[in-house]
Amino acid sequence: MVYGQDRPYPVDDPGLRVVLGHHHGFLYRDEEDHQDTLSLMGYSRYDMSYMFFYSERPGTLAARRYTDDVPEEVKKRRLDEVVKLQNRLSLESNKRDIGKTVKVVIEGDFEKKCGRLAGPQ
Repeated sequence: MVYGQDRPYPVDDPGLRVVLGHHHGFLYRDEEDHQDTLSLMGYSRYDMSYMFFYSERPGTLAARRYTDDVPEEVKKRRLDEVVKLQNRLSLESNKRDIGKTVKVVIEGDFEKKCGRLAGPQ
């Protein structure tokens, strides 16, 4: 969980979407931990996720204190499994919205691609 982001949206909105951000292959996480993550995702049915595999960043607390003990190929495999599951969950979530009219918040043009709009970041 990331706290203190001062998001201006009500949490009791019935159209609220649940989004998760997570790294895979973080230090000391074994296959059982990974399976627990997949199980939690299936139970929670996140609408969307930001997914990455862990990579050590010089100068960080983790880099100073710990050795990266998860091989990169394991991290990539785990991430691939998570991405595939999330793609299925997102498709199911999106299908539930077909034909619905919803309110959206638009703050302006999306900077990276002309012709697209962006909401709160």
